[in-house]
Amino acid sequence: MQIEQSVTMAGEASYPDVSPLVGMIADEICVSMQLRLDFHSGVLNDLPPTYVAFTRCRFVDRGDREHDVNIERDPESAGPVLSVVHHKVAVASVEKWELRLEFDNGSRLLCAPD
Repeated sequence: MQIEQSVTMAGEASYPDVSPLVGMIADEICVSMQLRLDFHSGVLNDLPPTYVAFTRCRFVDRGDREHDVNIERDPESAGPVLSVVHHKVAVASVEKWELRLEFDNGSRLLCAPD
């Protein structure tokens, strides 16, 4: 998992501060060798780019159905994550290096460290 902008895990002795993601809008999802969620704050010419990238996660959709997402094994498993496009991050936290993002549509993304 990678978190870019002012939030990074590299070289951190403590859990990263992911609070800048709260209020940001997921505006693009790309799938290649990883799943990448790109965010913006809703401001025109929003800089710098902010994204979260990972290969595996648990995704809980707004109907409380759990989905195991593993891009390396099955890229199609990313399908349910598309439901967060155009939605804001309501809660962003890290506990025991697990990233947790909750969106305003009720969906949750849980990424264990890898």
